[in-house]
Amino acid sequence: MIDLKNNRQQAFDKLATLQRDQQPLFGLMTPQHMIEHLVWGVTFSNGVFPQQQIVTDDMALKLRPLLMHTVKPYPKGIKTPMLGDTPPPLKYADIPAAIEELKLALIAFDKFFETNTTAINPALGVLNYEEWLMVHNKHFKHHMGQFGLV
Repeated sequence: MIDLKNNRQQAFDKLATLQRDQQPLFGLMTPQHMIEHLVWGVTFSNGVFPQQQIVTDDMALKLRPLLMHTVKPYPKGIKTPMLGDTPPPLKYADIPAAIEELKLALIAFDKFFETNTTAINPALGVLNYEEWLMVHNKHFKHHMGQFGLV
């Protein structure tokens, strides 16, 4: 289980075991792409990259049980309309640098919610801190599972 509220370091420790050339069990991302993708996702909720809702309110309410309120994992190969068919160019020098950026993004997430009550998720609508934690925990678990870390 990933618990970014109470045991964040465990996720970082697992990510630190990734090797640059490690192959995914599914999907196209390299280990570093996966970590940078997690950074990108966290920026939706920390004020760095605010989002607009891209689905109707009714659809967001229908998606919540499927993407948030279930113990079922995300399906392998799930696609988001916000990403292309291939991973984007890498932004950071290496895996340790990407992990550091992820740590900073999560610190910014905590700080953002000290003064804000909600942030918009493109598919799920307006979410509070606890709801975003649910989303991030599931998202991290999905991608860490991509490399056999969970």
